[in-house]
Amino acid sequence: MGRAGIGLLYIVVVTVFVGVSVWTFREGFASLLGNLSWPIAVAFGCCLFAADMVIRNKRAANQSLVRPVLFLLLCMLASAPSHFNYFYNYALGHIIAQEKLTDAGNVFDKNVAAAMARLASANTNKASINEIDDKLNELLQQINDDGRSGWGTRAQALYDRLRVLARFAELKTPAMGTDRKGALEFYDRVKNLAVAARDASENANPVTNVQRSLESMVADVQSLTRRHKVLSLQGPESNAAAIDAIQQIYDLQRKLETTVNQTLINAAGAKWQLPHPPVAVGEAIIEGVANSVRSGWIEMKYPHVTAVAALATTLIDLIPFMFVLLLIAPEAIVVKPPGRPVKINTATSFDINQP
Repeated sequence: MGRAGIGLLYIVVVTVFVGVSVWTFREGFASLLGNLSWPIAVAFGCCLFAADMVIRNKRAANQSLVRPVLFLLLCMLASAPSHFNYFYNYALGHIIAQEKLTDAGNVFDKNVAAAMARLASANTNKASINEIDDKLNELLQQINDDGRSGWGTRAQALYDRLRVLARFAELKTPAMGTDRKGALEFYDRVKNLAVAARDASENANPVTNVQRSLESMVADVQSLTRRHKVLSLQGPESNAAAIDAIQQIYDLQRKLETTVNQTLINAAGAKWQLPHPPVAVGEAIIEGVANSVRSGWIEMKYPHVTAVAALATTLIDLIPFMFVLLLIAPEAIVVKPPGRPVKINTATSFDINQP
């Protein structure tokens, strides 16, 4: 390939790598610079492109490269945090997404447990519902007691208590001393009335309804996390699924807080707040520059990813310079000694006075 072809190829290489560098500069500094990230990234790209072209020209003219190389290193130093942030988080996209989703699920579980405990303390008729079941069991045991089976004073007392708890209409009770068979027939009637009253009370209880709603929320969150684990084996769409799942879990917890408070108002309870702040999406996948530097260089959570991100950070701006050193040789210089002109390549050293 001739000098003109190498020069054209160099311009293409510089354009491609400067373009990529501008993109990663913008993406890496987006959370820090906001709307200013694009204009600053474009200005940085212009400086980088100019530095590469000056290096090419001075290399071809066999001039000193110290100043343009220093300027290139300054550009690389300014862009290094953004490049590292972009490459580090791009490589860790799935890992970070999974960690954030796991955190969101754990916080959700804690908030649900706290809500269930608060609702349980406000469930004023739960004791009555439990007592209905207890008294029915005691009545059945009393009727079947081998020592004094059938209907007696103890069975009558249990029946009277069930009427108070379940609030059903009074029935004609068996005569004292009724045998087991007759007492069991009456027990079946009492049980049907008591269970119907218990279920109606439980279904009408707003606290119980909310507790059931919470169980449905838990099932939804479990479904979201399972879905993400499946998608994690299928590539980049896993990260989008994680963001969606984290947002849905966040919304569910806000709904949880609102629903619990509406229930407590009906139950004359005090206002309740989520004890653990829900994990918001925010920068859920691409973390900030400071977080990337801390994770990659201080905590060293993923040393292999740190190494790859650091290598990419260095090469993205350095490859055009390496291209110059390897493929662009200094131009030939023409000197005129006594006698005929001699064309000398500066890459070759010899004495022009030799015959």
